[in-house]
Amino acid sequence: MELDLFPLLSKTPPFHLLPIEKLKELIEISLLKTYSDDQVVVQQNEKDIQHIFVLVEGIAKNILLNDAKEEITLKMYRRGDVIGLIHAMSGDGFTYTIRAVNHTRFLLIPISFFDKMMAEHPPFTEEVAKLITLRLRELYLQIGKETSGQLKLSKNPYRKKVVELMTYPIITSHLNETIIEVSEKILKNQIGSVVVVNQLDEPIGIITEKDLIKAFTNERKDPSSDKLLLTAEKIMTSPLISIEPQSLYFDALHLMIKHNIKHIPIINNGMTIGMITMKNLIQSLSDHTFSLIKELDQANSIREIVNVKKKVDTMIQNMLEEHVTAKELCAIVSEFNDRMTQKLIQNAEFEMNKEGYGYPPVAYCWLSLGSEGRKEQTLQTDQDNALIYADVPKQDQAKVDTYFSKLTEKVVEGLYQCGFPKCTGGVMASNQEWRNSLSGWKHSIQLWINKNTPDLIRRFTIFIDFRPIYGDKHLADSIREYLFTENIIPAIFLHFLAEDETTIELAINRFGRFQTKKSEHHGLIDLKYGGLIHIVNSLRLLALKFKISELNSWERLDKLYEMDIFTNDEHAEIAQALDDIMLFRIKRNIEQMKNGEEVSHYIQPNSLSKRERLRLKKALMTARWLQIKATRHCAMPGSHLRGY
Repeated sequence: MELDLFPLLSKTPPFHLLPIEKLKELIEISLLKTYSDDQVVVQQNEKDIQHIFVLVEGIAKNILLNDAKEEITLKMYRRGDVIGLIHAMSGDGFTYTIRAVNHTRFLLIPISFFDKMMAEHPPFTEEVAKLITLRLRELYLQIGKETSGQLKLSKNPYRKKVVELMTYPIITSHLNETIIEVSEKILKNQIGSVVVVNQLDEPIGIITEKDLIKAFTNERKDPSSDKLLLTAEKIMTSPLISIEPQSLYFDALHLMIKHNIKHIPIINNGMTIGMITMKNLIQSLSDHTFSLIKELDQANSIREIVNVKKKVDTMIQNMLEEHVTAKELCAIVSEFNDRMTQKLIQNAEFEMNKEGYGYPPVAYCWLSLGSEGRKEQTLQTDQDNALIYADVPKQDQAKVDTYFSKLTEKVVEGLYQCGFPKCTGGVMASNQEWRNSLSGWKHSIQLWINKNTPDLIRRFTIFIDFRPIYGDKHLADSIREYLFTENIIPAIFLHFLAEDETTIELAINRFGRFQTKKSEHHGLIDLKYGGLIHIVNSLRLLALKFKISELNSWERLDKLYEMDIFTNDEHAEIAQALDDIMLFRIKRNIEQMKNGEEVSHYIQPNSLSKRERLRLKKALMTARWLQIKATRHCAMPGSHLRGY
């Protein structure tokens, strides 16, 4: 048997990853069984399956018996195909029948051997997880075909491309045109902006009505200057923020909110082909999203900010109903949350001065941590924030920290009133552990890395995704530079991070079966700690390993793909899994909010449709093999996490 089977199995995934001696052992303990023409190999709904089937000779088919008792052929199997990974190993039974087409031979591999190899060889386990993910995707797509005729898609402005919404043709100005000539173009054409081009007609800047008003206002302050001498080059906004034709409504919306702008040129092959404006977006959307930006900017009290927050939550719910992706939702939520936080900090500074404490005694920077730091915050997530302030003489340290203690208490309380629960673990700038000078933060980071206890490792993982929200961003840049440029993270620390990641249990076992809770959350799975956190942690691990400074998980994934750490298929699968798990969580949160329930990240898998369960299983299996891949990359040689 060995002479016939070894060449085949040594080239067949996942067996090609086994050591030679284990492959020989597999062949020895497996059963080679022959089936005649049209003989049933496995019957639909059969559950007591103790083997994985590998087709070594002949052809077999996968057939389904429908409600009318008709046989439908779903797939043909040929030499080398592995059958039964999901159904046999999960114990759920086969949902289809396997039948030999002609004289056929199968190798029946005991499930117990599979179980043993998956426990001993991480590369083998990773490959099995990928194969199960592939099978789940096939099932998911098959069900999608069966139900596609029943689905009704709503008209979704968020899915429109900017090229469908743009205004054209574009009016341009050259660098040496005067402010008067530019103004005449805007008035004559009744437009809100002109694009400034160079001698090659390449777009390099933009002049809006706001730029013109600002230029004329500055001139009035200096009557001696000649406004006729002002040129487009001097008054334009540059560098130019632009967008590509195939970008979506969401992308334009995100840029406008992020940069507080109303006009974005659409650039194709270095040339301006159109303009997307706030007016274009408002006209294509029933609820006037942009009015919320203005309302938030004009808010002067926590009560007014709270009212805007409620409207933003409603907007997010509307976007979700329009089938927007989690990546798009999170980006918009984060931009609004940033603005709310900035407004609250400004209000707190004003109150501190009013109460006699004055304005900040030194430069400081407010940081968002965790999901908000990565721009992956959904709806009702806990606060995770910190504060850095500039170094001061030792004798001034206590006085400065007292000021920021009072300031941060006001901001944290304001966020709480706006609907952001206080962190139960105390990860807030009002807690002295998360408020420090620049030198103090560097010392803390070094302590976390050197001592590497489980508690300190988790503090590091919380902090490492920090993002500056308000204040002197150079302070945050100094910390980021310290982490990456000075190469302070040793390989052994990455190993400890990898080990820590494996201590958190996934919500799916290695055979593709949900692992529900057995305590107070009986029958539920944890979307955050059972799935999402593993994708986030794994991408962070690899980002640290390969010195990638991006914070957002999707951006980290893109960089890892560019570095050939992931294949194109792996990149797409991980991105989809991240999006799917987050969408399940967001939808569950909205449902809980509507029902007046406490918002959590638990979900009942049996409450999902068959297609939704497969979609969630596929996402969780992707999280599983990604975890294995990331920990293998970061573990020290010889570790059980690396395998052989």
